[in-house]
Amino acid sequence: MGFHSLNDSILKKSYALFSFHKGNKVYTPMQPHLTPRKFLESVDKKFDPHLYRHLIGSLMELATCTRPDISYSVSILFQFFSNPALRHWTLAERVVNYIKTTQDSVLFLSSDQGGPVTNSPMLKAARKSELLTFTDSDIAFCEEIRKSISGACIAFCNWLIYLKSGKQNHVSRSTTEAELYALLEGSQK
Repeated sequence: MGFHSLNDSILKKSYALFSFHKGNKVYTPMQPHLTPRKFLESVDKKFDPHLYRHLIGSLMELATCTRPDISYSVSILFQFFSNPALRHWTLAERVVNYIKTTQDSVLFLSSDQGGPVTNSPMLKAARKSELLTFTDSDIAFCEEIRKSISGACIAFCNWLIYLKSGKQNHVSRSTTEAELYALLEGSQK
């Protein structure tokens, strides 16, 4: 199952509108280990909220329609929608540069591990109606409230039918508990 970026017109408009002509190549939408607390710790000068909202809105459309790989980063940036600072704008620029760098890439999800057993014709025929669920979580990502982030991705017949990422409703006491809640959420859909 693969995802291609089909909204090139949105990307081109965003590049022209926000003057992202000479962005650095980046291969991740956010810096690793960047937590919401680190966003709040830096007291930065304020940024134009109208321009920030316009960019985040464009990124949300891309995340929803054709680029699920940026949805988590956009959801973090959306938390500063009403009062953005220059640092938030810089991080949003990184997401745009990531999209630019990876616009010809494909996100591919598969349960196939390869080998003679999984490549048998009978198994391939059975997989045509296969329901795949992928889940993951990050224990206590949000340091202020100690809630974990979890996500689920469900595909049927190689078509993505459900994708969600967000804070869990409770505080997990272990990685195993956070992973089990992510699995529970994914299996309930």
